[in-house]
Amino acid sequence: MAETSLAQPSRTVPTTRYHRVDHEFLVLLNKDFGIDLFSLNRAFMGVPSAPKKQAITLCEWAIRAAKGDVDEAGKALRAWAKKNGEGQYA
Repeated sequence: MAETSLAQPSRTVPTTRYHRVDHEFLVLLNKDFGIDLFSLNRAFMGVPSAPKKQAITLCEWAIRAAKGDVDEAGKALRAWAKKNGEGQYA
């Protein structure tokens, strides 16, 4: 009887590391959080663009920090990006 290997080929674990922000995702962030597209674009659309998970977390932070004021949240995102050299400030 011949031995055959039933081992499965190795599979890589799915990761969100490479799920990057694109313009369609910015529109979704705008609808969900109300932050203007200009601020979202400046904060997340650098080279390479920000990971989607990071963008969501930062939008949540900005809204909390601005106590729900979307204009202030946009300013907070741009200030964060400029301070950290992220997005279009890289």
